[in-house]
Amino acid sequence: MEGKLNEMVRLKMAKGNGGIDFAIRETLQELILAALSKTDFFKKAAFYGGTALRIFYGLPRFSENLDFSLVKKDDSFHWDPYFDEIESVFNRYGLKIDALEKEKITKSDVRSAFVKQNTIETMKVILPSDIVAPRINHNQVTRIKFEADTLPPDGARYQWLNLTDPFYADIRVLDLPSLFAGKISAVLLRHWKNRVKGRDFFDYLFHVGRGSKINMEYLYQNLLKAGVKPEKWNMDVLKALLKERFESVDFVEAANETREFLDNPDDISKWDLSYFLSTLDRLNEN
Repeated sequence: MEGKLNEMVRLKMAKGNGGIDFAIRETLQELILAALSKTDFFKKAAFYGGTALRIFYGLPRFSENLDFSLVKKDDSFHWDPYFDEIESVFNRYGLKIDALEKEKITKSDVRSAFVKQNTIETMKVILPSDIVAPRINHNQVTRIKFEADTLPPDGARYQWLNLTDPFYADIRVLDLPSLFAGKISAVLLRHWKNRVKGRDFFDYLFHVGRGSKINMEYLYQNLLKAGVKPEKWNMDVLKALLKERFESVDFVEAANETREFLDNPDDISKWDLSYFLSTLDRLNEN
């Protein structure tokens, strides 16, 4: 079974420029998804965000976390019931892990957990010894974070997609218009370390390039949840909100934050205000 993980890592290294570290992390992300599919998790929840775009739609950037949204609101949700299956699947592939739910310190609708394991031991299992990077500290730990929104906005739509590696698995995923709506809400609302998160803007352009339509109701519900309530709601209002947002962004800084995660750093060479404003006429609702 370790051979399957080795094959997955090599394919990912050939695809992107992130090297061994990103390739291993992506492989472990897919292992977690496959493990969750063996439980009732995807009857209750759906996969969304940048990693969903990466795995199922070929987003050309690495995404760090696994993001999920419950289908029905449930503030009593916890990750603990799923840890045994996750650990069992990892063990089957020769990997020893610790799975832990993060204790909530402040009030939040999001339940967070993570899988962690010794980085060098993981590399020894997945990769031939001649590839294992000698620079890795023997105490270094790889963490894969995953989160579930327990009180999600209304209006999302879903589809079931097939994960083929490391084994066949059915995964419930937000459909593309809902994924685009969620990404636009992040573009409008999210700040990261007092700056914009450039990866949100990269994903926005990815959707525009695909011709993704927008689930306007789900986007509106995302805005309401964040305390933003437009007096009217239509495509013209959305374009005005995006225009105002784009005009406030330092796109040089946003591009610099994004570059290390990209398969092809040249993808952000055209980033400036006029480039983003030119995308507004290409937006369509679903």
